[in-house]
Amino acid sequence: MSNTLVLTRMPVYECLNMVPEKEPKQSLILAHFENNRAKTLECIRENDSFLSSIFVARVDSIAPQIHAVFVKITSDITCYLPDNELCDAIFTHKSSKKTIAIGDELLVQVSRLPMKTKFACVTTRLTFAGHYVVVTSKPPAFGISHKIKKDRQEELKTFFKAHWDDYFHLDMVLRTNCKDATFQDIDSEAKRLSAKMHSLLQTATTKTLYSCLYRNRPTYLRYLEGSYKGEINEIVTDDVAIYDELVTYFDTLQSSDTIPCRLYTDSYPLYQLYSLKKEIGDAIKTRVWLKSGAYLVIEQTEAMTVIDVNSGKKEKRKNDRYFYDINVEAATEICRQLILRNISGICIVDFIDLSDETETESLLQTMRTLCKKDHITTSVIDITKLHLMELTRKKTGPTLLQQILEDIS
Repeated sequence: MSNTLVLTRMPVYECLNMVPEKEPKQSLILAHFENNRAKTLECIRENDSFLSSIFVARVDSIAPQIHAVFVKITSDITCYLPDNELCDAIFTHKSSKKTIAIGDELLVQVSRLPMKTKFACVTTRLTFAGHYVVVTSKPPAFGISHKIKKDRQEELKTFFKAHWDDYFHLDMVLRTNCKDATFQDIDSEAKRLSAKMHSLLQTATTKTLYSCLYRNRPTYLRYLEGSYKGEINEIVTDDVAIYDELVTYFDTLQSSDTIPCRLYTDSYPLYQLYSLKKEIGDAIKTRVWLKSGAYLVIEQTEAMTVIDVNSGKKEKRKNDRYFYDINVEAATEICRQLILRNISGICIVDFIDLSDETETESLLQTMRTLCKKDHITTSVIDITKLHLMELTRKKTGPTLLQQILEDIS
């Protein structure tokens, strides 16, 4: 089960101990196990391919007081667009000479799905993301992940600048996966994605209002593209359609970085084989026990997430580093829980006894090192005067609990 990606359907409502009002559904679950522990859990919603899809939208209203424009991507779906993105907008129809006016038609890409009472968000910066590169519609520029060593960065820059004409001079960012990849694999994907973007931009002006120019691929394929080399050694699914799609995806990838896919056909349910009911149940509980007997209390609110570290059942030793050892263990588990639950926004952590300045600074550096392993941008801000640690994690979508509640509602 080490470094395995599992894709299966299960009655996820049972994890909430709920009795469904209507006919129960089988929800699609993505579970990534790393070293035999759940690293990522996602309840994939039916409209998951809506995210990152590209539409010809119409400006429906302008709200200068909140620096926003509201656009319709279909006759009944309204989305929020920040007005500071209008400088990069690609218009397919202008109703006036103003920067923006009601009735204007432009290309937008869905950047965030609707949540509760909030509209979906869109961006005018069109993006195609692959395993190695991200190609965008912005003016020509070149970026590279700073997680790649300097000498490797220079090699990649030299290669790409020599082949810039092959990529239609489009904006391009090289992802961390490029650090171990061959030039052939990176170049192949860069050519494919840049040609795809160039073709879309060339034909966009001929498309009619509400046309969908690009429908995104399923969540599990996007998850594979965002994973680092070696993070996933095997993919297991009991869904024939998903298995066929995975096989087709790797066949057309034209890369050496393929991952073995296995179709599970045993009569014993796959979700039970991997104890997914327990894994999900534990990931939405308020209390998380640590191996030492200490525990975390995780409270998610609209404004922020608050995490309290408690010594619990851990036996106190005659050791000056007693609380520090608990805090280091807790820090490791907190970083795991942020990813597992997809917690984002502001996070406040109340560690135990941060009165010793040396230990506090050491804990701060430990947390910063741990957060660097997160694919999502996570920043450790500082320790407040009340000895609380402040963190922020970039919002990429709903939490695991929100995903489940939305899927079964």
